Amino acid sequence: MTLQCGAGLRCVSLLALGLTMVACSRRSGAGAGTVSVTEHRVGPFIIDSTVGALLKASPNAERTTVPGEFKEYPALRLSLPGAEILVQQFGETLNTSRPGDSWHVSGANILLPDNLTIRSTWGDFRRAYGRGAGSIGENIDEASYVFCKLPHFIFKVPTAGADSTADLRNPASIPDSTHLVEFSILRTVWRLAADTCDSIKAP
Repeated sequence: MTLQCGAGLRCVSLLALGLTMVACSRRSGAGAGTVSVTEHRVGPFIIDSTVGALLKASPNAERTTVPGEFKEYPALRLSLPGAEILVQQFGETLNTSRPGDSWHVSGANILLPDNLTIRSTWGDFRRAYGRGAGSIGENIDEASYVFCKLPHFIFKVPTAGADSTADLRNPASIPDSTHLVEFSILRTVWRLAADTCDSIKAP
């Protein structure tokens, strides 16, 4: 189910976990103004920073909300040249003494690990990130995947073109030419990653 998030961002509920993910555009390759996104930081912002620290670092930050599966969650909107960031918490109000629980990044200048972008093909992601696993939510037209190399990232892709007999929990079931719908960064590891990847412990 697609939900309006405001400011041109599109939020989608994920697997009844209350997680949301934001569609992103991309810029091909690094360059001036590129905002690098990793499991630990988005541009100059560190994922583990408290909301209070983010407010101090970005005086123009705005308090907002993000719709989840059953309710709205508090969030902080940060802006960088070519990128907009929503830092979401799973609580009733925004707690400035805690970090965000999930980060959603949108914009033309986003650069993902291994120099991939939102318009890289699914084949590019699989070759760069290796082993992974997926899950299907209420919408069978899309599947969400996590890679052992990046257990904090969740990638959503359309299932169109997949073999009707394929196990959609396997990332290889999605055609290599497919493109991402959206991605999200979780501060803690998605449980599916811990169940799939031997080297990863559940939070």
